[in-house]
Amino acid sequence: MTDPDRADLVGRLRSAGCVFAEDEAELVEAADGQVDELRRALLRSRLVPDVRHDAQLGATVLTGRRG
Repeated sequence: MTDPDRADLVGRLRSAGCVFAEDEAELVEAADGQVDELRRALLRSRLVPDVRHDAQLGATVLTGRRG
């Protein structure tokens, strides 16, 4: 995933009202496939994990929403 793709992904998810476990860096890691680690961080942060595939970017994205 290129840097412009990452920036676009972060922007689109933020505008959709998604919240992340720590910061954008963790979102980028999740987009690159490190979903299990970020899912645990979300649970520690008391956020409900939501895993989905972004077809446009061809990436798995893990976001968290307030439970």
